[in-house]
Amino acid sequence: MIDDSQQIIKEMIQSNSIQQLMEFMNKMKPNILNLDCGKKQTILHIAVQRNEYSFLKYLEQYSNDNYKENEIRKLVNTYNIEIFTALHIASYNGNVEAVKILLNMGADSSLKSGSGLLPIHAAAQGDQPYMVWYWLQQGISINVQDDAGNTCLHWAAYQNCELTVSYLISFGCNIDFRNNAQQTALHIGASYGQSRVVKKLLIKGAQRNIEDEDGKLPINLTESLQIKKMLEDKTDLALFYNLKQPYHPIQRNRKSIFIYYFVIFTSQGCIGYILWEMQGILLYIFMVFLTILLMASILAQCCDPGVITLHLSVKEAMEQQIDPINICPDCWVIKPQRSKHCEFCQKCVIVYDHHCPWINNCVGAKNLLYFYIYLISLMIIQIYSAGIIVFYFFQSESLSLYHYLIMLYPILNILIFITPIFLLCLYQTKNLYYGITTYERITGQKISIKSSLLDPQENIQDSQSEESKIEPSLNNCFNQCFRNKKQFKKYAQS
Repeated sequence: MIDDSQQIIKEMIQSNSIQQLMEFMNKMKPNILNLDCGKKQTILHIAVQRNEYSFLKYLEQYSNDNYKENEIRKLVNTYNIEIFTALHIASYNGNVEAVKILLNMGADSSLKSGSGLLPIHAAAQGDQPYMVWYWLQQGISINVQDDAGNTCLHWAAYQNCELTVSYLISFGCNIDFRNNAQQTALHIGASYGQSRVVKKLLIKGAQRNIEDEDGKLPINLTESLQIKKMLEDKTDLALFYNLKQPYHPIQRNRKSIFIYYFVIFTSQGCIGYILWEMQGILLYIFMVFLTILLMASILAQCCDPGVITLHLSVKEAMEQQIDPINICPDCWVIKPQRSKHCEFCQKCVIVYDHHCPWINNCVGAKNLLYFYIYLISLMIIQIYSAGIIVFYFFQSESLSLYHYLIMLYPILNILIFITPIFLLCLYQTKNLYYGITTYERITGQKISIKSSLLDPQENIQDSQSEESKIEPSLNNCFNQCFRNKKQFKKYAQS
């Protein structure tokens, strides 16, 4: 009868008839202690693999009603053919509630898998940051090692789990911890070609000059040209203009703003001197342009770009069942789609465009209009200044060396900056017309009108949709400059 019952259980499991199985068990009271559901899996393995919480809860009660404590403990700590307990599988799946049930049944969190992994390592492998956090609350060290000396960070890097890598760093792991082969997570990420993880580790300060037991640096272990470029940390044009993240820790540099104002005041002061000598309406036009430029520059610099302030704790995020991808592990705020964490400002910004060193601030939903006016006015005043210098040169009958020197400085300034300013104006205008940001254009991220305005829980699903894609129009300009900051108001309240 026992064999027949076990066969019936296996058939019901295969047909996924869980409700019928529970009714059958209530009636027949079969023995599940020695039940092999295939590949040496217990019925608990099956329940956690399929994330059947109600069934697992039923099995807990069924075991308590029919078996002794030591028998239940033996069942829950049984290994399958791959030498994983049900606790390892539940951790890998990130099922915190299942883990709690298994622990109540006597699961041993110190048991290692066949490859020497603890459940917390399985959680890191499965890209489950909340599960990792849960184990940390149970007193497990964030730098606990498996049999090969690997930490959770090593395993997250190996599996290219960028999200968990970010959370582990925010939880305080040792980013340069070495395993038995003296390899850091950066070695692991580089050797397996995990470019996103390598970038994240470098941004957070991972040392690129640590040698493993064979004397090899991370750069010696990769065949990826992209990763080699990151590890070399050479500056290209996009990095120079802060259009993409440099591959090392960075700090907000306030010197650039002083340099900017020095260049503006000195070069435009020369133009003002020339116009003062010429007199007439051209001077007043110049003063209007200069006033608009300075006001737009100050507003773009001083105004809140749209910093997200909706803070919460890990426990709150778990209780609200917010997808970890919608939480910033650095700021611990809810991030709607199109937001990004700025490593310069160490804040998350809604509809993030880029960080501009010349205003020493991020450009986001709340100051994008001011920044665009600043760019346009800067372009106009450069062209106007060039015209004034040409007009002054041909209008004046005799010029002294002093006058030539007065003209030379703004000429050099115009020659150096006119091209990049023109390109920035062109690209920013194109971005507004297409309804995208600089960051989205550089990274190639695709967005839709619908998904850009949704709550964070809905963003990920909808971002995969092909419907309602943003089409180029003047309405996009209005949305970027005005509507976005109102739509995301609840995330960034001043």
